[in-house]
Amino acid sequence: MRKSIFPGRSYLWVLAAAALAGGSLVRPEGPLAQGFPPEADHLKCYQVREDFALRHTEIVDLFNEQFGPETGCQLLTTGLFYCAPTQKFSSHDPDGDDPRGPELQSNFLCYQVRCKANPERSIVVDDQVGQRVIEIQDAKMLCTPTTRAPQEPCEESAPACGGVCPPGETCEASPQRGGCFCE
Repeated sequence: MRKSIFPGRSYLWVLAAAALAGGSLVRPEGPLAQGFPPEADHLKCYQVREDFALRHTEIVDLFNEQFGPETGCQLLTTGLFYCAPTQKFSSHDPDGDDPRGPELQSNFLCYQVRCKANPERSIVVDDQVGQRVIEIQDAKMLCTPTTRAPQEPCEESAPACGGVCPPGETCEASPQRGGCFCE
């Protein structure tokens, strides 16, 4: 196993930092400055601080066209990252279209996954940072498409809200929707 260039940091923190470093925003130009957003073809991932679901392990079989089948993988059902489709602009690419992927429409929740060991593989990738060879090791996460559940009204007496909400949310007035909602 290679020694981490980030001592004291977990691989998940390093993964998140690397993903977000490529998606940093600057002052928008191009389509966004002209008043219309382009297609969201990037994912911006937020670390899940707490997942209130009951934690357990599921055994899953996975397949993708690049690396083939992986059977008997262990999926830990606690969400690690919540990823949302995002548009990215930079001073080097004000139109946000180098290279363009298909528009993403789903949010994703990413979970820790452990499969049988695979040999390291080298592949050539080309993205907005440039073309290069990378080595692929075993999978660490599986991201599943998800939707956000609609916010439930907590009490209909806006602006004096005070109903019961899930942990980490408060009952707030929402003039746009007319009433009190958990946010």
